[in-house]
Amino acid sequence: QLGLLAPGAIIVADNVLKPGAPLFLWHVTVGSYDVDLISVREFVQTGIEDWVAVCSWQGSGEEKPGTSLPPPAGIASLAWRADAMRRRSERAGVSV
Repeated sequence: QLGLLAPGAIIVADNVLKPGAPLFLWHVTVGSYDVDLISVREFVQTGIEDWVAVCSWQGSGEEKPGTSLPPPAGIASLAWRADAMRRRSERAGVSV
């Protein structure tokens, strides 16, 4: 929103599948980004798949990231649930 990304800037985001980052994924997939999702295994729990998003800003110098349409209600609801899962995981004894 501040126009700080130069054309071609690279953004790398981990854990976009678990616990999830639905608002981030919505933002980059409807915006002026080239997005590659890379399937990775969790560090300690190798049987669990996660995704890393590698995003390249393709907008112009005048276009500002973050000016896309608001997400559908289902995406916002999923984001709330992912945040709740993230908060629970910050407590001791919780596993994925």
